[in-house]
Amino acid sequence: MGGRLSVHSAPLRAPGILILTQFGVPPQQEDCMAGIDAAVRELKARREALADELRKIDQALEVLAGLGTAPAAVPARRAGRWRPGGRGRPPKAYAEKQAVEKGATKAPKRKTRRRKPPTEKQLAALEKARAAMAAKRAKAAAAS
Repeated sequence: MGGRLSVHSAPLRAPGILILTQFGVPPQQEDCMAGIDAAVRELKARREALADELRKIDQALEVLAGLGTAPAAVPARRAGRWRPGGRGRPPKAYAEKQAVEKGATKAPKRKTRRRKPPTEKQLAALEKARAAMAAKRAKAAAAS
């Protein structure tokens, strides 16, 4: 076994902390290997203990972060767009769309308006205007 033996542990993550452990020993003799194995086991045990502590700290921080925040205040009245289920009358376009989707294809009812019969004066003025238009047309036809 020539060369250099290097054991790298995976980095542990904590809020703002990066823990790296590195251990390297050139194994020149066989009896050194037992010491290296013991050191590696010790480092792994320490790494696991640190990882457990960091998990506990992280959970505690999450709990504390959740306690300090209050829910955002919701405005009492929403300005702008009308939403279904909200207060107020829906826009005409929305109501028409809903009517079409429901299958209500009945035509809207027209309002009937009563007209008064024209008076004698109005009839005379209308007859005079019609006569003037007829004379104008005849004059234009004679000129062409």
